[in-house]
Amino acid sequence: MISTFGLPTNGLPDQGWKLYLTSLIMIIAAGLAASARLTTRIIYGRLGPDDYTIIASLVFSIFLSVSVQLAISNGYGMHKKDLEQHELQTALEWLFIAQIAFKVVVMFNKISVVLLYKRLFVNNSFQRVCWVFIAFIAAWSAAAIFATIFQCLPIEKSFERHAVNGHCIKRHREWIAYATINVITDAIVLILPIRGIARLQFTTWEKLMVYGVFLMGGSVMICSILRATAVGRSAGALRDHDLTWNFIPRGIFTLIEANVGIVCPCLPVLRQPVHRLVNRFVKSRCKSRKSETAIPLNYNNGQHVELAESWDRAYRERTERSTAVTVAPGWDGRDDELDDMTTSLGILPPCASEGSIVKLPGVMVVERAYNGS
Repeated sequence: MISTFGLPTNGLPDQGWKLYLTSLIMIIAAGLAASARLTTRIIYGRLGPDDYTIIASLVFSIFLSVSVQLAISNGYGMHKKDLEQHELQTALEWLFIAQIAFKVVVMFNKISVVLLYKRLFVNNSFQRVCWVFIAFIAAWSAAAIFATIFQCLPIEKSFERHAVNGHCIKRHREWIAYATINVITDAIVLILPIRGIARLQFTTWEKLMVYGVFLMGGSVMICSILRATAVGRSAGALRDHDLTWNFIPRGIFTLIEANVGIVCPCLPVLRQPVHRLVNRFVKSRCKSRKSETAIPLNYNNGQHVELAESWDRAYRERTERSTAVTVAPGWDGRDDELDDMTTSLGILPPCASEGSIVKLPGVMVVERAYNGS
């Protein structure tokens, strides 16, 4: 009798429970992070393409977790010799589906992060770089998914290797190649925003804070490296034909990487409500000093102040002009209409309050009647 949750039964060893528990914990964490992100965006701004891709990633991650759990309930995690033929076949079928779902999740995770960068940094050349990288991620992922589906011909041979005649590629080479490119693309995702952040007209401390928010995504690359190591070790499972037992460590890192890749892109967005809470505590300290924080957007007595030039152009020209803006009654640093570095990351002037003066040094701005449209 096989345990639904991968627990040892009838004296037969089973480590499926490790994978089952990991799948539950990680999908709950990813679901909470994504829900908090979407709630924050709805309250403080509006949903964008990066939010929709993270929703798609969460959907496929749930599908991944369910597939893994169904594989476990059919004996995945036990020694192959302890399984009946129909149990082994069913477990491998669900594992086959999980492999496809994982690659889809990874694709959406990376695309979501790059779309978030596009939302924050409006420089034209950076936008083009992002589109090229998104196209590469989509093409690479499509090729990897195709290779996974057709790793054996006929497809049934992928989970019925000895019952069906056919041919299979050297799967361990495909696994290692995918894992290697996965780590490289994670590194590129981390590097992409560095130049854009360096050119922001923030203080050194504010830049370090923004760097810190994005570098938390480095945990995804760490998971990718650990998974790549596990993939290399699991190649031996193909030789001893006990993949239902030996693939468990690899499966654990697979689930961690997929869901950490959902959690990390949500953290920059969640910084805004946290920042607003912190501001309530530091606001009293700011009343005695001037607020001179460089911010791109503000309200001015019912008028909406917008950037006349892109951030990049304004920085290059290094204009010396400075505009003083009176904070409108009831303004709390929130902008429901536009989404930029301020509204996405919560980098707001902590001392801004009704009637105070907020200076915008080095930014060319125009004022346009704000009618709520």
